[in-house]
Amino acid sequence: MVRGEPKLVISEITVEPETIKPEDTFNLSFHVSNKGSGTASTVQVTAALDNLPFVPMGADTKIIKRLDPDASEQLSYRIMVSDGADIRSYAIPITMRYDEESGGNATSQSSVGINVVGDANLCIESVRKNPENPKIGDTMTLMIQIENSGHGDAESVKVTIDIPFAGTRTAFLGEIEADDDAPCIFNFHATESGDIPYHAVISYEDDLGDHTATVDMVLYVGDGGNGDMLIPALAVAALIIVGVFYLRRKK
Repeated sequence: MVRGEPKLVISEITVEPETIKPEDTFNLSFHVSNKGSGTASTVQVTAALDNLPFVPMGADTKIIKRLDPDASEQLSYRIMVSDGADIRSYAIPITMRYDEESGGNATSQSSVGINVVGDANLCIESVRKNPENPKIGDTMTLMIQIENSGHGDAESVKVTIDIPFAGTRTAFLGEIEADDDAPCIFNFHATESGDIPYHAVISYEDDLGDHTATVDMVLYVGDGGNGDMLIPALAVAALIIVGVFYLRRKK
């Protein structure tokens, strides 16, 4: 009796969604086909995720009871990307173990490529002024710290403010790596007093494309009168009262 020999291959590979980032969950699907002349039985198909930054969200091994010549069956795996995954391409090994018609065991290998991309996330970490309490007529410096809390690097970073004062309005920061920050500095002459509303527009590029974020902000500029000293004076007076009360309690 002539026994045929099975030959298993995978094809029609799909990954959804196409764009995958750290902490994302994706579906990996493919067809297992028997291109040989014999029947394969008890086919165990494993997505080998060991030593990879991927976590199976279900069984990582699927079983096909019988696969005759020229037959195929679709399998799907749901997989999550670890938070600490590096931004690069990975190869997931696909191992197929099965029984042959002769009673022996056989193993075949293949792989599926997965590309993990990095998304940057830029936000304003802090805002500082010099002088701290600017008043009308002052030449002042505004330093805005930009933080990248995303998984990927941000490139071509630019910050623009529309504050109604003469001076620098745009800062070019270049690249900000993931988990890093950078300052942008603006110098201008304060010609108005009160609460001055303005916008900070942050634009950048990452693996997913171009992005723009707009933040509403307010700068307070004093009018140079005695009212500007009211809050500091009240704070000093409060400290003096507390100090006197404390000394009296000690006596």
